[in-house]
Amino acid sequence: MIVRDDLVIGQPSHAWVTSQIGRAWGNAAHPAAEPFEPMIVAAVQHDVGWVEADLAPQLNPETGRPRGFLQMPRADHLRIWSASPRWLLTQSRYAALIVSRHGTSLYDRVVPEPEQAEAIAAHLAEQRALQAVLSVGLDMEQVARNGALLRTWDAISLALCHGVMPAQAGEFSLSAGGAAGAGDGVAVRLDPWPFGRERVEIACEGRALPGTFTSEAELREAFAAAPAVALRWTLVPA
Repeated sequence: MIVRDDLVIGQPSHAWVTSQIGRAWGNAAHPAAEPFEPMIVAAVQHDVGWVEADLAPQLNPETGRPRGFLQMPRADHLRIWSASPRWLLTQSRYAALIVSRHGTSLYDRVVPEPEQAEAIAAHLAEQRALQAVLSVGLDMEQVARNGALLRTWDAISLALCHGVMPAQAGEFSLSAGGAAGAGDGVAVRLDPWPFGRERVEIACEGRALPGTFTSEAELREAFAAAPAVALRWTLVPA
């Protein structure tokens, strides 16, 4: 869950944004993903393991707000990242491989606390064993390129959902402003421009969840009743 001001955005909603970026992606300098549809499945489902956690948000006692995805206990992270590729096996072997590699790429950058090291090592070993099976017969240079694409789409989506500009997503810079029309949502400039058309419209849903809470029960009751909020962005060249 992404927590910002009086708004929360579920990880699967952020993943929906990621897939919309992926669908529009592609020009002479920044080719579209190939194979295309399995990569879109990977993008839209890469956070599928967060569904249950986002429907029952945890309370951050330090803030009185829900825990954001970066504040979740490490054990929950590992459980979630183990579940996502397994569930994707019911849809696409290729997407499951890309999502598994996406998860392990995140943990490759983690310096674990001593008490977490064994669990993280076991998770990485399990996922790499799965990846070895799913990789048979595939072009691994292409898989690596597509993994980098998903990381880029994911980073752009996170920047949009967090709403803090300027932001950096790999080689891409995001900044506020631009020529969005009335009703077109927040205009965001992107440099360099990776799309084949002059503007790209993106949408998802969050929930309005103002205030602070004194217990998890109170938080979850408020969350269950929280109204949906339509979020829209218009991406334009810098």
